[in-house]
Amino acid sequence: MLSVDRFGVVSVAPKEQRALKSGKWSKGRAVALKRLQAQAGTMDFLVAQDRAAAARIVHNTDRWSPQPPFHLPPGGIYALAGHPYVFNEAGDPVEIVRRDPELVLSEQAGVMRAKVEPHVDDSYLRNYRIVMASDVRCEVTRFTKSHKKLCEVVPAGGLELPIDARDRLVDAISALAGEIRIQGALEDAARSATLVDSDPRPWVRLEPHGPGLTASVVVEPVPDSGTYFPPGIGGTTVFATRGGESIQASRDLATEAGGFQELLQACPMLAGIDPDGSLAYLEPHDCLELVDQLEAAGARCLWPQGQSFRIVARADAASLRVSVKSAADWFRASGELDIDGDRSLGLLRLFELMDRNPASRFVPLEDGAFVSLTTALQRQLADLRSLSAPSGKKQLRLHRTAAAALPDFFDDVELTSDTGW
Repeated sequence: MLSVDRFGVVSVAPKEQRALKSGKWSKGRAVALKRLQAQAGTMDFLVAQDRAAAARIVHNTDRWSPQPPFHLPPGGIYALAGHPYVFNEAGDPVEIVRRDPELVLSEQAGVMRAKVEPHVDDSYLRNYRIVMASDVRCEVTRFTKSHKKLCEVVPAGGLELPIDARDRLVDAISALAGEIRIQGALEDAARSATLVDSDPRPWVRLEPHGPGLTASVVVEPVPDSGTYFPPGIGGTTVFATRGGESIQASRDLATEAGGFQELLQACPMLAGIDPDGSLAYLEPHDCLELVDQLEAAGARCLWPQGQSFRIVARADAASLRVSVKSAADWFRASGELDIDGDRSLGLLRLFELMDRNPASRFVPLEDGAFVSLTTALQRQLADLRSLSAPSGKKQLRLHRTAAAALPDFFDDVELTSDTGW
């Protein structure tokens, strides 16, 4: 539970909810920080952010301190970034996001201006800044020693220098690209930075969010630098380091914005996402639909914490080999679905796996990966199953009149049959 006092100070308090027999959740009860600190390792229902925050809980033994005996410092709130189950006092979901400081440069009317956003002096805390960007979005910034050292040179209101000091300032700033993100609108390149062509193509960053995913769209103007920006937003000049070398690139914001829109058109599951925002997908089925669309569109994906949803094959009716043999008024059918050349699924096993989530067209495999069935094949398999019955461990029994009701299915698959068919 996240709350904000009248001074704007953000705090969080853990609560534990239980599933009721009615299918609803209890209102939740407070969990003592002392208990959470001591027992987090044995609470199997905690998500990764819970455990990271629990490791930050401070046991205060100073009897004269204004802090309670156990409290969660700002670093604990920083560790909660991406937590899928944070709510405000009104019961609305709240997104906790990390916002890294950046150095913003501009030139105008013969003046060079540099500003750190956000600035360490914007916060009453020395190592963190925690603000509510909206009622449902909390931004947390962590200031490293390098950030704070830069903030000592560049005041909160910004630093203005005459244009004749431009080259010295830009060269000095380009050397900081490994410490802080740098962007702005500059006319010329820094003498000490290598100029490269900017890459305007979008990346989709996918990260775990409880049982699902959070998606955001970014661009990496300097390839392989690990420095990302929202597409079409920000300064046209960026600095980064790559292999220890200072690099500069000039962004084409219009091309970035166009690529972002093309991505949204190719992937309807991203509808509603803002260039500088994110979308949460709480249901695994929705996550698989998103990944399937992204891969079908050839979109570039970033999985900073590893790929949690893998689709190893896409199957239509042509991927299915079916053998039919006649027997009196019945046919006996068997078949296999090709997955990746080395693996296949028999028809009965395929039905068993589909039963785990009958509404989904994604078939789970033993290794945690999935096979994506086309909507047409999912429907055809459902029809086949409804008109047949198992016969032994590997075959189906299908009445002749029922077989006549499935002409499209048998026309589309790779069929082997006897003369009775």
